[in-house]
Amino acid sequence: MGYIAGALWGLFNWVLASSAMASVLVGLILLIKSVLKNRLGVNWQYLIWFLLVFRLILPWAPASSFSIYNLFSFDNQGVVQVSGRVLHDKGTANSRLSEIGGVVNSDKGNNQATDTVRSPNTDQGVAYPDKPAVASKILFGTWLLGVFAVTLYTFIVNRRFALNIGDQSCVSEQKVLQAFANSKEKMGIRAKIPLVETAGIKSPTLYGLVRPRVLLPIGVLETLSLEQLNHVFLHELAHYRRKDIAVNWLMSVLLTMHWFNPLLWYACYRMREDQEIACDVFALSRINPNDSKEYAYTIIKLLEGMAETPRLASLASISGTKSHITKRITMIKLFKKSTLKWSLLGMAVLVLISGMALTNARVGASDPVALDRAISHKIDLYYGKLQVVIPANWGLKVEHETEVRFAVEGGNDRGGIMIVSFYRDQPKGGWRPNHSSDITDENITTPIGKGELAVLEMSYPAASGNDDTWKEIHAVIPIENKDLAYDFWLKVDQSVERDTLLLKQMLSEVKPIADNQGAEAEGDKAAVASLVEDFGRKLQTVSLHAPKDIVNKSMQENYSDFVSPELLAEWVNDPENAPGRVVSSPWPERIDILSIKPLPENAYEVKGEMIEMTSVEMASGGVAAKRPITLVVKKIGNRWLIDAATLGRYEDSIVYRNLQYGFSFSLPESWKGYSIVTDKWEGLAIEGPQSGEKPVETGPMVSIRHPQWTSQNPRQDIPIMIFTLTQWDSLQRGKFHIGAAPFNPSELGRDTKYVFALPARYNYAFPTGYEEVEKILASNPLVTRLLQQ
Repeated sequence: MGYIAGALWGLFNWVLASSAMASVLVGLILLIKSVLKNRLGVNWQYLIWFLLVFRLILPWAPASSFSIYNLFSFDNQGVVQVSGRVLHDKGTANSRLSEIGGVVNSDKGNNQATDTVRSPNTDQGVAYPDKPAVASKILFGTWLLGVFAVTLYTFIVNRRFALNIGDQSCVSEQKVLQAFANSKEKMGIRAKIPLVETAGIKSPTLYGLVRPRVLLPIGVLETLSLEQLNHVFLHELAHYRRKDIAVNWLMSVLLTMHWFNPLLWYACYRMREDQEIACDVFALSRINPNDSKEYAYTIIKLLEGMAETPRLASLASISGTKSHITKRITMIKLFKKSTLKWSLLGMAVLVLISGMALTNARVGASDPVALDRAISHKIDLYYGKLQVVIPANWGLKVEHETEVRFAVEGGNDRGGIMIVSFYRDQPKGGWRPNHSSDITDENITTPIGKGELAVLEMSYPAASGNDDTWKEIHAVIPIENKDLAYDFWLKVDQSVERDTLLLKQMLSEVKPIADNQGAEAEGDKAAVASLVEDFGRKLQTVSLHAPKDIVNKSMQENYSDFVSPELLAEWVNDPENAPGRVVSSPWPERIDILSIKPLPENAYEVKGEMIEMTSVEMASGGVAAKRPITLVVKKIGNRWLIDAATLGRYEDSIVYRNLQYGFSFSLPESWKGYSIVTDKWEGLAIEGPQSGEKPVETGPMVSIRHPQWTSQNPRQDIPIMIFTLTQWDSLQRGKFHIGAAPFNPSELGRDTKYVFALPARYNYAFPTGYEEVEKILASNPLVTRLLQQ
């Protein structure tokens, strides 16, 4: 459901932006048609509307300085603003950046940095469409209701029309059928198209997208002469040849999406008018020029004697309004085949409008975060000092010495620069982050080297239970003579195109800063840090309590690129001393590096923490548990590899582990400092002499208590009842009951000895914190270790 909602929200933003741009195009088309009038041929006047269709369905368009949209600014809500430049004073901008999250090595020599922890909430940030404001949600809901209402209305009117023409009879008069066959031959049509009479219409029309047929109203065969019928047939068959029913349905779908835009409804109305005139021209091209007056008389006669057919997407009729008929008669009087001169004019106009309206604004002409309002910063990573240029309303913040983040106001992440492992012989895209898939990729050249730029769709680990996705743009530039690369990335804010161009602009401004002192050592530290962090992301893929052959294979597949062969052999023989996944939840998510210390013989000691997570923390932030880890990394051959590892005891754990009964329970960070209350449950007999009097079964109950619980202000506990398998079976078969509730406890989990359950109506009094406990329980926080028989 999260993915569907995200897709609908993305569609809504795209519809708003494309509707705003299409409105500009409608104005441009109407202006050109007004200026050129009859100088522009009929067919060109109709074809020009297809530029509007393309603008509405284009998912992407190239940026151009020639684009008309350089005069406007379209944000991700579709709001239009007149563009303009705002120049920021550098001192003011630096002051603002300090408020955001600290300036790192700014040009003034400041060295203030605010360390922050990246969490899923911070990643998504309030600046992104994942978390729309209340007003935006109201607009989104209104738009969805409108789409539903227009869709329902379209279905009803088309269904009603289909029912009204249900009584049809094929024309059997031979001279009429022969005239119809002659018209098909003139139009070059071989398909079988039925010619039928029906009382459901008042004017001749072509009907149907899948099985088209020409409908004639009852009595028209007696009203019109055979020659006039031929004119009618040619017009309706022209609609068939030009695929106008399909065009009408496409416009109907687009109007359903853009129901709120009156300009598009008017544009569609004008397009249908030009469609009819274009069909008249097509029909006139198939008859003798001397018969054009008779063709005009046929239209007048239809208007005088028959009502206009409703403008449904499934219909294309020869009739129209009186004002429209006047235009058509004028065109017929002036009809002549297009000359090369006017054809070239029509083509020129079409190309001109295409260049102006089927391209997007050039980033920097109207982008509110363009780099003409930017500030330069010096950043110092483990390897290499760089001068980067970022928009003035962004700040810099540091998480690790291998990474710098760009922050927008409020401290939310917008992008950053990371040092990542990069081997020249790795497969294309081998640097991609976990849980990502390619959308597009291309080669790029920057002042610091050549690399690869890719648009990626990112997602959370499957174990998190969070199916939200977002897009990031990554540009990876290998560092010369190192198995490392700079990874410049931006989180997509408004559109992939704009942010891609923005990242390219930033990359064009990146400059290396010469600093040879200690560069080699710093490069080695960066390589070691990158290796450890990449290794940390692999830990969750190795289940240490799987069968031995599976553990062996999993370690070989996931650890061999990071660990020396000797250490890997030790871990395979004794998985208990290896880092990895012990239970399904919590799982080791990453290794946070605390320090890197050089050792003799080209080695480093890395001290860090294995960060364990559950779906609770992935959804709401925080850490389930931290476990110290110390690694020795050595240069073996031409590569850095982990040669020794020591695991410490869990520290600051927010996972309750019950060793007596063999289960663990994951808690959010707000439960740090919890306490345990032990009690017992009692089961009363349902039948027999002891019914309802004395307990016939009893067992332990463990309650996890919130650290803010007091006797004056109690909070909701998390009670866990423990049953033997035999007791649980007796309870389910009604041998005894627990408490006065009319239903039994609910199972949380089990192993080969015990069943762990939640008491019935445990939160009947709805004390403070019961909602939080419900949320915790919904994340399946209890994990058991299945014991071997």
